[in-house]
Formats: sequence, structure tokens, C-alpha cells
Amino acid sequence: MKFQVLTISVVIDHDLFHDYNQYENKDFKNSLVKKLLDKIATQKKLQIKGRKKTYVLYSEKDITNDIVMFKLGKRSITELHVEMDDDIESTKIEDTPFVLGFISLSKQAILVGMDNKIINKDTIINILEEGLNSVQKDNVVSYDFKISPLKETQYFWDLVEHNSDSIKEIQLDFYPPNFIGYSKQIKEQLKATKEETNNSKLSLIYKNENGFLKVKQDFFGDMVEYTNTSGEWRLVVIKDSKKRTYQSKNAGSSKVIEKNVVDFFSENMTNNEISINEKNKYISRIVEIVEHIYDKENN
Repeated sequence: MKFQVLTISVVIDHDLFHDYNQYENKDFKNSLVKKLLDKIATQKKLQIKGRKKTYVLYSEKDITNDIVMFKLGKRSITELHVEMDDDIESTKIEDTPFVLGFISLSKQAILVGMDNKIINKDTIINILEEGLNSVQKDNVVSYDFKISPLKETQYFWDLVEHNSDSIKEIQLDFYPPNFIGYSKQIKEQLKATKEETNNSKLSLIYKNENGFLKVKQDFFGDMVEYTNTSGEWRLVVIKDSKKRTYQSKNAGSSKVIEKNVVDFFSENMTNNEISINEKNKYISRIVEIVEHIYDKENN
């Protein structure tokens, strides 16, 4: 089964305190995510109102010191038609199908099942972000969680290659500063900007109205890499007098988790008839997948 890979950025508002470096570090931001998950686990479930549906998030269990399992369900009403001795009767029941997910603190990442019959991938991002930000937070700091898909870098450069003579605009959105990524230089620049301005997002737009924008990897490479883990990009091309827009959300990365592993965590993790050794095999598989979320790191 495919699981999409999402990244978690913690954007801190520094108006409420003075020591910037005390809070802008990976350990502190991980502690905020951990506190949040503990709160959800304490209250058993988190109800999230969508546009048309109500969703529910269960923070299920810490399967390691780093990885937390969750279930995200969508509430719906199902009508059943039951055949009786002399009639057919209708009855309505509440149904909550769910997708399985895992949050890694060290990777600042989420693995969540992709099943459009239950919840489509774009809705999952919106619901998770809205839900996490709705939980009452620590009064010491003001912050928000920003969730975005981990993007495949090659998707962007393939688009550039195929449209090299007709690129009109590139927009790059950065959520600063993120501590998982590829470019130390970009991270340091964003950190400095954050410290000076207290911005929650930085957007850069490069434009050539005639479609002759030069997009070279030695100039844009580090910036695109950063947005792939903590940000978004948008590419606008003009061909045959028609404008077409490509967005980073369509470049999402995914991992495959075997069905028997998914079934174990969905249904059987608390089954005492399954041996500890057997359970550890499934847990080890999730740990292995989490370790390979990023092909390369530069922290």
C-alpha cells in the first residue's frame, strides 16, 4: 500500500519572547510536536471539522521513542437495507473508515496511507494541519504547524527541461527555518531573515512576461531542494499562447508498506496472541522505512 510522505514545519512567532536561539532549534521543535501528540493521546481522539465531513484523529501508540502511530478517520452515515420476514427495512449506521499513519519526530515527517476512497491526499494535508493547530498549545510560545508533501526533486527539473524555452514564472515559498533538508546555506539565510523580521513564510517570484526565464540548476538548485521539504513551488509556462501552471503538490513522494504490515498496525497490534518477536518484526519494518524517507541529509 502506498503512503504519502509529508513534512512538518514548526513556525514560531517570536513576539512573545526574546531569546531566539533558545527556541529555533530542532530539539525544541520536536518537543512541541511530542507534547501535541501526548495531548491528543490523553484526550483519546481529536475531532476535526471539514467542509462537508467530520474527521477524527486517534493518536494510537508510541511504537518507538521516535515514531507515533495514528489513525485518521472520516465519519459518514451509511444506509443499510435489511431483509425481514415480511418486509425490507432501512437503517442508518455511523461508519468511520480510516487511513493509517506514522509520525517521526527525528525526521519531522509523516507517513500516511493513500486511499482516495476514504480521504484524498490533498484533504489529508488540510485536515491534519487544521487538526494539529486546533489543539490548545503551550502558552510559553506562539507557533503553528505547517504540513506539506515531501516532493520529488526530479519532477521539477523534468518540467524545466521540457519547457525550457517557454517558462514565464517561478514562485518559491519557504517556511523558515526548517531543520531537515539539504542546503545549510539556504537554512542559514532563512534563519537570519526569520531572526530579523519574524516572518512565517518567505516567497520569491522570478518572472519574464515573454516566457524566456532562465532556470539554471546552479542558481535554483538549493532553493528547490529546500521547498521540497519545507515549502512549495509553482512553475508557469506559456505554450501556443496558452498559460499552464504546475504545482509542487503534484510532485509528492511516497513509500510502499506491505499489506501484512499495514494490517498488523491497523488491527492486531494489541493482540496478545501475537508474540513480542513477531510484533518487533513489523515495528522494525516501519523503522526501516522511516530511516529512508530522505535519500540524503545535510544537517
